Amino acid sequence: LLKLDGQNVEVRKLVEVQLESFLSAKSTRIQIAGPALTLPPDSVRSLGMAIHELATNATKHGALSNATGQVAIQWSSVQGHHEFIWREHGGPPVAAPQTSGFGRTLIEKIVPQQMDGRAELQYLPDGVKWTLHFQ
Repeated sequence: LLKLDGQNVEVRKLVEVQLESFLSAKSTRIQIAGPALTLPPDSVRSLGMAIHELATNATKHGALSNATGQVAIQWSSVQGHHEFIWREHGGPPVAAPQTSGFGRTLIEKIVPQQMDGRAELQYLPDGVKWTLHFQ
């Protein structure tokens, strides 16, 4: 985040910077797709923290913790309404955790609030899905 602090940044660049350590070794396992969309500095900081948290969890417990899992990251923008989706599949079986730590609070409550949006975190059988809607 420090590389991008205080700047307007394209979502693709933000994702790539946050996933630098994952892209080189696992680049075929992470798909990134979406239109050109520039975020203001506050949104860059918030979404960057969420991406980092999701990537860390995927590496420890999710799709990037095994040899075959994948992550698909995509976003869209229609008439000022934006959607960002982090979707894991092919990892270990997923179940919702019994407790809620800081990371979960960050991606479910803090980031959506900071970006004037709403988020949904789903623990689907084949992987985690996080969807953020914002303007």
